[in-house]
This record gives sequence, structure tokens and C-alpha cells, in this order.
Amino acid sequence: MANAYLESETLPLTHVIGGKVDLIKLVDELDKMYPDQYPDHEMTQWEAGRMSGCIEIIRHLKSKIN
Repeated sequence: MANAYLESETLPLTHVIGGKVDLIKLVDELDKMYPDQYPDHEMTQWEAGRMSGCIEIIRHLKSKIN
């Protein structure tokens, strides 16, 4: 059954984290973990790239709320 979800183009978030999902609360928590700000000058390129990826996902989720 897990393979059917992996092959699907859509994966319900409830199957990833289980239970009910409060998208607004999830986005708020992620926004606190990965604030949308200019990268720290001491970050490596890898860290800055990872941070920008996280921020892009949060922006996408925010667009779904608004």
C-alpha cells in the first residue's frame, strides 16, 4: 500500500505526519524554524541553499492558505 502512495503524484499530508493537519499551525511552526530573511554571511553555500529550499516550501504553503 505504501508503494501506491509513493507512485501517486499527490500524497495526503495526513499520511506523512499522521492524524489531522492544521496547515496554519504547521506553517507558523515552520516559519519560526526557517525565518524568511537574508542568509547569514557565515553560512556555507550548502546551508544557504538548504535554507532557501525550506523558505520556498513555506512560501508555497502560505500561498495555499491565502
